Amino acid sequence: MKSETKINSGAESGSSPSACCALAHDEKRQVLTLDYEYEYEIDLERIKTERDLLAWVCHLCEKSWMTAERVRAVAVKISQIKGFSIYGLWPERQS
Repeated sequence: MKSETKINSGAESGSSPSACCALAHDEKRQVLTLDYEYEYEIDLERIKTERDLLAWVCHLCEKSWMTAERVRAVAVKISQIKGFSIYGLWPERQS
């Protein structure tokens, strides 16, 4: 099952639709697909802890197409999927 989230950050509002990012969670394949200028997949099975998520955040920050708003959206989405606590919140794990 795929769930999609459209993200349009405040910094990108008013810009072209291509600035908008779709985050698609494929539960069967356990991947999160980021759709910016092109598609980029994150294997969610490789993210088992908050520390693993932080490593991915650092990795994504090295990408020329990544912005602070985009990396935040990805971190929040993965945290929701995995049931991780960020910002002192305890999001419910998505089924």
